[in-house]
Amino acid sequence: MMIHEINNGYTVSQINRTDLRSLLIDNLGEVLPIYSPTYEETAMGAYVCERLLAGGWNVTSDHMGNVMPVRGERPAAGYTLLNAHMDTCQSEDDQDIREDLRYDEERGIFLAENARGDRCQMGADDKAGIGIILALARGTDLPFKILFTVREEEGQQGVQEVPPEFYADCAFGLTLDRKGRGDIISTYHGRTCAPPYAVKSLIVLGEETGMNYWGVNSGSIADTYYVAGHIPAVNLSTGYYNPHTCLDYIRVDETYGALRLAKACIEHPERLLHRPAPSN
Repeated sequence: MMIHEINNGYTVSQINRTDLRSLLIDNLGEVLPIYSPTYEETAMGAYVCERLLAGGWNVTSDHMGNVMPVRGERPAAGYTLLNAHMDTCQSEDDQDIREDLRYDEERGIFLAENARGDRCQMGADDKAGIGIILALARGTDLPFKILFTVREEEGQQGVQEVPPEFYADCAFGLTLDRKGRGDIISTYHGRTCAPPYAVKSLIVLGEETGMNYWGVNSGSIADTYYVAGHIPAVNLSTGYYNPHTCLDYIRVDETYGALRLAKACIEHPERLLHRPAPSN
């Protein structure tokens, strides 16, 4: 079993800018050690702001601590909005996992496990989503908007304070905060968050990108519910498992699959907006 210790010095690996999978692994290695329980998201917020400002992003934040970056000229169809939350359900026992964080290359997973086999919670929910967004921000020049929220794990408090005008130039929202692989969540508590034709377009984009496993599933609640009060939005699986427990882990290939689908949506926002013509 090949186990790689993670360099947590917050330095960018010297890798090809277009190698998004390697950049995703690099970003996860930086994000996962940051302790960020609900109401203590300051360190994570500072980290994402530093990274994005260094990459030329226009970064703003609000009184709650939500971070709202944007890059590039607005596409004709509008920006694709990528959303993840910065808070986790970690406890004080998970405050310093730097020495225990591992990337198991053979199994393709991130986990926090010490030499005795004891596990700690990484906060994979939703650091997996943050890792995806930062990889796309740092590894492409695509124009899109980002919404990093606070206090999601305590009733989605942060997203509810985002000003409505923030969404005015957005076409579609992708929340990257679902466990497992291949789920598209488009309905929460009776609210249709995205029309069926947009969900179908997402599935087709996945198939065109070589992923035939995306499909509709159900979920409990996420920032998506509130984002969809302004623009169509869905929540996508990001490859994390056993959330909110010391047994959480991330399957990198599945996280990379979510990255690839998000990238396709940013490249083709019009595909999510237009109802296809009926076939004869």
